[in-house]
Amino acid sequence: MKRILIVLPSFKPYSPIKFIVDLSIYLSHFFDVYLISIDANRGNKTLEDYIKNHGLRFFYLNCRNKIDLFKAMNLLNEIVSYIDPEVVLSSLLKSDFLVSPLKGDFLKVSTIREFTNMQYVADYGNILGRILSHLHFRILKKFDYTIVMSKQMKEMFKSAGISEEKIYIIPNGLNTEYVDKKVRENVNFPFKNNLPTIVTASLLTKRKNIELLIEVSLRLMYKGLEFNVLIIGDGPCKAKLEYMVNNSRFKDRFYFTGYIENPLPYIAKSSIYVSTSKSEGISRSLMEALYLKKLCIARNIPGNNELIKHNINGFLFNSKEELEKLLEKAINADTSKLNIFLPDKFLFKNVAYRYKIFLEEVLVNRSG
Repeated sequence: MKRILIVLPSFKPYSPIKFIVDLSIYLSHFFDVYLISIDANRGNKTLEDYIKNHGLRFFYLNCRNKIDLFKAMNLLNEIVSYIDPEVVLSSLLKSDFLVSPLKGDFLKVSTIREFTNMQYVADYGNILGRILSHLHFRILKKFDYTIVMSKQMKEMFKSAGISEEKIYIIPNGLNTEYVDKKVRENVNFPFKNNLPTIVTASLLTKRKNIELLIEVSLRLMYKGLEFNVLIIGDGPCKAKLEYMVNNSRFKDRFYFTGYIENPLPYIAKSSIYVSTSKSEGISRSLMEALYLKKLCIARNIPGNNELIKHNINGFLFNSKEELEKLLEKAINADTSKLNIFLPDKFLFKNVAYRYKIFLEEVLVNRSG
């Protein structure tokens, strides 16, 4: 079988990494697949055990800081020489940085999860964000192929100088078997009242903009609406968000879970899912909420507007005022009359099959 080496920043159970791990398991039925974590194993063995249980072989580059990146690069070269893969597949910036300078008779493929120009600016500010975005575009020019999630992302990368024939569109995919299994886990839901609960699940960063959800929710509460807000996730903005809540008279209506590995039971027990992110690729959490038939309200941005068609399977907003109006209607809405669904093209089995076909095609072209 053809050998595929897949490089990830870590084996932490974050959404983009879990997707690639599930994809690796699927591809291992057709290819000889190896996984590499750039980071060391830092005590979280959940995903590592999952990988082991599916019989995949994996390596650690034991990178603990920026200085270790250069040692990791040398070790990655040794592993590549040992495995002699036909394809090296990379996911996320750190992986792209290490894979881009590799030399050898193999194809280099990057999988992009975000609109990199918007993501970096939102996360790091205008100056540093633009520098990182420019760096990532330069790195990607050293790859044979770049896989993006949508036509809109493809246009962005074309405008950045990536050749059109090197860009393939394969959307993000949701492993519904995993969702069906994990959603059944018992959890202690933090709210004991019978009020509707708004939920969001993400990293608590500037780009995710959870501040907007809190601001609009407090405005509605001061207007007399009664509901809960559940915020799942952790990140650098958590303290600021908690401060906003704790300085209101509705702090008992909000709950921060911090990071939890399995947010699915919490989403299932909630009424409304909200995404206020300023930029997204194809949001896994939003896909999960749609699959669980939660009423979804998301910012009208590329990625979200591929998952949701406004007034059909969810709602999109363009401003704070629109979000407030949509939430006000949603809190008392009868969701049983709504046709909430996740479009078939985002089901994992369909996405994974497209990866398989892509790899078979590029390998045939390479040998031809």
